[in-house]
Amino acid sequence: LAKAFADAAGGCEFALNEEDFVWAVQAVRSRAFSGPYEGRKASDRSAQLAFIAALLVGGVASGAVTLENALNGAFVAALSVPL
Repeated sequence: LAKAFADAAGGCEFALNEEDFVWAVQAVRSRAFSGPYEGRKASDRSAQLAFIAALLVGGVASGAVTLENALNGAFVAALSVPL
């Protein structure tokens, strides 16, 4: 953990102390690996992808975001949908 902190602090653009780093790493670990993987049904994944598509279309149609930014956001959001 000390080496990971040294690597992170070396490339960090803001003040980072080891205590805060350790807390953050432990918080992420406790939430990411706290239990068994619970897969989702295909219909759940389809609904999430449809919602992402609706946000993409709505954002571009309303002029709130450019097509490029909407596609980038939709791509990243789609990658986060668990298989």
